[in-house]
Amino acid sequence: MDFDLSDEQRAFGHSVSRFLQERYPFEHRRRSLRAAPDDTTWQGLSELGVPMLLLPASAGGVDGGASDLLSVCEAFGGALVLQPLLSSSVMATVALSSAIQAPEVHALLERMATGEARVGWAHGEGHLGGALATRARRSPDGQWRLDGHKVDVLYGMGADAFVVSALEDSDTGRTGLFLVDAALQAVQRSALTLVDDTPAADIALQDCPALRLDVDATATIERAALWGAFASCAERVGVMDAALRISRDYLGQRKQFGQALSTYQSLRHHIAEMAADVEICRALAIGAAVALDVLSRDGGDAAWQEARLRIGQANLVTGSAAQRACEAAVQLHGGIGMTEEHPVGSLLRRVVCLNALFGQGRALARELALPTANR
Repeated sequence: MDFDLSDEQRAFGHSVSRFLQERYPFEHRRRSLRAAPDDTTWQGLSELGVPMLLLPASAGGVDGGASDLLSVCEAFGGALVLQPLLSSSVMATVALSSAIQAPEVHALLERMATGEARVGWAHGEGHLGGALATRARRSPDGQWRLDGHKVDVLYGMGADAFVVSALEDSDTGRTGLFLVDAALQAVQRSALTLVDDTPAADIALQDCPALRLDVDATATIERAALWGAFASCAERVGVMDAALRISRDYLGQRKQFGQALSTYQSLRHHIAEMAADVEICRALAIGAAVALDVLSRDGGDAAWQEARLRIGQANLVTGSAAQRACEAAVQLHGGIGMTEEHPVGSLLRRVVCLNALFGQGRALARELALPTANR
């Protein structure tokens, strides 16, 4: 089995990386945080084909897989991109593609392929978790209606629609997935910003009309979560790589007592450890991508277990290694590393946010039955 990326996959990743270097430098990111939302970056990424990567060909996509997504997520991580790749083009896309036979879903996916529409993944109900409490009921006219509250919906303020999980039957615990038009008056959004500057929203649904997706909701939610965790692993690799590159350049330029800091052996050891961690995590992310692609083709129990294991391992290792690498980068830079004007502090905050959203540390280690060191 080939565990390496193809020339086409690498070329596409390089195209995205080059676009972000030219059009989304760190200063542009900082300016965008203080200004009104700017859609030009997402439009440019859409012209490259980023939103259509995982979409079915019948909806204007390219039927891509995890291996195609890997280098794109790396590029996003390295550039600290504040765009809805993970929420809309990964998790919501995976869920909606399973219900493509519905005309409303098919039409929405076609708009997502061109970047015209963005969809939020609305599943969480308590910060960092929480039991599912949103209720779905069928009104006398046959229309499904939702009542509940969703939190930390990534890019929720700019979403055109939401994929919402809800309990259809509180007695049996049966779960359903629903498509909700974000423009409805029954949808109330409250803006918030996560620790890494990612825009998000809390969403209140009151007697909200919704389209029920004809899918196995439990399996689809797990599948979307697997894809989200995988994408976060790949993004962490990009964050680590950026922290390594920035730190190496800084040590080569900064001088102390007439010598470049890169000549000091102890500091060079830090760089070597960061470089080793990047390669280990990249290998784990590639292995997770292969397992996820096998699951997409096969779908059997063995493929499910393998994908869960590989993505869980990659999630655990990249979470701790990326945080360690970014903390080292901040230490190597000293006080400037904690300022908003320098990217290494933002890299660390991005890793902290990804770890909180997708799990890291002792809880994940217990789930995988792996030992974890005390932090």
